[in-house]
Amino acid sequence: MYAGLASLGTLLLLALLALALARRQLRRERARLAELSTGLHDAATRLQAVADAVTEAIVILDGEGQVTLANRAADRLFGAAAGILAGCHVEQLLPAFRPGAAEPPIGANGPAEVQTSAFRRDGTSFAVHVESRLIAGGRIVVILEMSEVRALSAAVAHQALHDSLTGLPNERQLQEQLLARIQVAAARRTPFSLFLLDIDRFAEVNERLGHAAGDRLLTAVAERLRQTLRATDVVACRGGDDFAILPGGSATPAASARIARQVLAAFKEPLPVDGHPLEVEISIGIANFPDHGDDAVTLMRNADVARQAAKQARRGWRIYTPADAISEVEDRAVRLAELRKALDNQELELFYQPVVR
Repeated sequence: MYAGLASLGTLLLLALLALALARRQLRRERARLAELSTGLHDAATRLQAVADAVTEAIVILDGEGQVTLANRAADRLFGAAAGILAGCHVEQLLPAFRPGAAEPPIGANGPAEVQTSAFRRDGTSFAVHVESRLIAGGRIVVILEMSEVRALSAAVAHQALHDSLTGLPNERQLQEQLLARIQVAAARRTPFSLFLLDIDRFAEVNERLGHAAGDRLLTAVAERLRQTLRATDVVACRGGDDFAILPGGSATPAASARIARQVLAAFKEPLPVDGHPLEVEISIGIANFPDHGDDAVTLMRNADVARQAAKQARRGWRIYTPADAISEVEDRAVRLAELRKALDNQELELFYQPVVR
């Protein structure tokens, strides 16, 4: 009898020990689950914060097409209060999006893009561009209103064809305009002029006042050119202080001279830069189609030759002549010969001149 009681006591003791161990393990599991829950909550909070920082409307869907997350941009786009979109089915917002259908229009596999209609919470519809991509357990959808897409496309196109500093047409647009002008002028047998101009001693401005002041001077020069020339004249910035003018209409020597004098006269008044009036002198080279070239490369080269001749003569402007090209070649040959002679005779010296700003 006593042996049976001893065995029963041992079993009871083992059972209590097992129960204590189970309770301890349960407490550990509860603590781990609480920690995981807190971690998941924190991760969801961080994900929401990141999504809210994005300017495009973003919704995340589960496998059934239910919205599990919508950022602030999506709330604004669909006219919903914060948190309202969560739990909605995507077809309430984008009827063309049917993730459960056999062939959803916005792609069942991988990334897809489409333009479709969307509906705000008040029932009004609007055109959108939708990009969709599969993620683990669902799909992420980025939604752009078409007016924003068009504005973005226009901005990108503008940047591709305009100088970022001055806002003038850039070298790419100038070449397109020049080629188009050559085609029309060749077909109609009408002449036109190409002007190239730059700022004399522009490097000194950068050295004395700094590159920021030099940029502001370029902006002021661009504005002065805009104010001086007609709306039909193309004014371009090719980079740095290198500008070009493609006047509208046909060109005669008298017309080219008139435009050149008009531009030079516009810069007799100083340009205000950082509160300081700067005296600006420019040099202009002019090449006429077809007398000085019947293709873009030749016209650009001869206008540049004329500009260099005008700069050396300090006369402000010059229409290209074949003598300018001959003179430029001769000058280069003379300078090259003098440089070689100086190198051979060790007549070159190196000096260090610090620039103090």
